[in-house]
Amino acid sequence: MKIIRVFFCLVALSMGAEKIQAITDNGATVSLREDETWMLIALPEGAEMKVSPLAVTEDSQLVLLKERKWQFVSADDTTGESYDTIFKPVVPHNKLSKEPHLRDIPGVVYPSNAATKRQQGSVVLGLLLDTDGSVLDVKVLVSTGYMELDNAAKRNGWKAKFSPPEFNGLPVRTWVSMPIDFKLQEP
Repeated sequence: MKIIRVFFCLVALSMGAEKIQAITDNGATVSLREDETWMLIALPEGAEMKVSPLAVTEDSQLVLLKERKWQFVSADDTTGESYDTIFKPVVPHNKLSKEPHLRDIPGVVYPSNAATKRQQGSVVLGLLLDTDGSVLDVKVLVSTGYMELDNAAKRNGWKAKFSPPEFNGLPVRTWVSMPIDFKLQEP
């Protein structure tokens, strides 16, 4: 076992010095090296063996991962490609330079069947916002325990409008959470 560890350490040292770590929008951790190559360090549990093309460093710099090379991306230098239509990275909410704010959401329609059954509860939705603040995906993060209420909340989530999220002046996608309460008045 010690021989394997020593061999692994020697191989790792010979592959180039690690300089910066970054997190991709699918949660993978990569090491960015001085020779402009990158290496996968870790994937989140249950993730596919796939690394997203964009990552964010600890000091909030956006990095483009292409094949085995990496480069920084800024608002002024988008590598000649259409940043907005090709990349649209999903940046973690805590890394945003401009957070999205809820602009508009219609009132939640309480399902009549659920009201008749006196079903109540709170649901927390995860909303994937596009670069313009519109909703691209809706997931139930915390369920009420009643499918009818969860589905009503999801329908409402799709109608939400947010201000555009930004990362260092670039429009990006991000996930936000939105709680919705279903409470009936006492008879």
